[in-house]
Amino acid sequence: METSFLCTTESTSPAYFQGAEFSPDGLCLLTSDTGSNTLLCYEPKPPFKPLLRSPEPSPIYSYCWYPNMDSSNPASCIYLSSARDQPLHLWDAYTGKLRASYRAYDSADEITSALSTQFSLDGSLIYAGFTNCVKVFRTDLPGRACVTLKTTPTKKSREGQKGIIGALACSPVYDNVWAAGSYAGSIYLYDDRTSAPAAELAGEEPASSERCLSGLKVNASKGAGKRALGEGGEQQEEDVMAKLARVKSEWYAKNVNSGITGLKWGDNCLYSSSRRGDGVVAWDMRMLADESSRRPHPVRAYARSGDTNQRLEFDLGDGGNKLFVGSKDSCVRVYQAATGEEIQTITGFDDCCNGISVSDRWGMLAVATGQRHYPLAGEGKGAGGSSGEESEGESEGEEGEEGEEEGDAERGGTLSVLKWK
Repeated sequence: METSFLCTTESTSPAYFQGAEFSPDGLCLLTSDTGSNTLLCYEPKPPFKPLLRSPEPSPIYSYCWYPNMDSSNPASCIYLSSARDQPLHLWDAYTGKLRASYRAYDSADEITSALSTQFSLDGSLIYAGFTNCVKVFRTDLPGRACVTLKTTPTKKSREGQKGIIGALACSPVYDNVWAAGSYAGSIYLYDDRTSAPAAELAGEEPASSERCLSGLKVNASKGAGKRALGEGGEQQEEDVMAKLARVKSEWYAKNVNSGITGLKWGDNCLYSSSRRGDGVVAWDMRMLADESSRRPHPVRAYARSGDTNQRLEFDLGDGGNKLFVGSKDSCVRVYQAATGEEIQTITGFDDCCNGISVSDRWGMLAVATGQRHYPLAGEGKGAGGSSGEESEGESEGEEGEEGEEEGDAERGGTLSVLKWK
């Protein structure tokens, strides 16, 4: 697979671009600037300058395009954003002006901000993730009218899905099914057909147990692997395949052990990534029974360098056959989704690749790079090379390294568009 850079732009240091997302028609590219807390809308071709700017008063948590967006229909050209201590904002992609706001309130009747956002497949509903709940708004009904779906009965309860809902994804295969990932390390599937219809969103709130289709805990508890092998710690005979399956399960439990930050649906799989996780995991979604023996289980993993608290994105391309994974080591890894085989490593970036978006229609890949750099105390010119026993060459080498570290501390990010087809 050949790739070539079409256009690149740089952010103003020390700010960087956070995430990237192509519009459904592939004619616009949306990203956010961490320095100015502004959503930037680009046309993915030279001269590659922002067409629109949508400023937020505080750091931006999440944003997404309207799924039926079509540039030939101005009414459909909208995108949604969530920022700290702000309502959900719906922006016009033609003018950059605010179209509508959706306000979520906490128990103290104060506005609270969503950590994740997602439109339903038809665009009629907006899902917003909060702590221990998901709020559902009607797109055509701005304001505070919404349904609050509690993912756990109470704060102290051990039942249900606990923690901040940090990722949401609607299934393109199973109608009305959507997935929610939490910072507590769990992924739950919910079915809208088991609750009140959309027309009654402002009515009575349904219980979360009526909506939950299946739940799976990503970070297995200590000893779970031993219990799976045999009760009472009994040693069992293992053939080669059983041993490989056990080793794979232990790898998943070890490497996917933190908060869920990304979810994407494939044909028969749900892909997930976690904070500080060194891999993207594919979960088999073909059997969604309640029995523990038939619950969704991990089938493949796609390696990356992910030892960072920053959200690292991934995306599917080529009709779901290829998986593009952003990595901390300044590269994008491309995998065959069906086999997990790495087929290419795209390099040429100078920092962490945090934003990944693929446009199958035009065969383009958008990559946003950058992260916060914190120089250690005492680093700077003249910090090293004080020993008279060191050679002149060693001193010069240290000075060069210090200069690179200083440059890293002041480095901004880049937003690039590549042709990959």
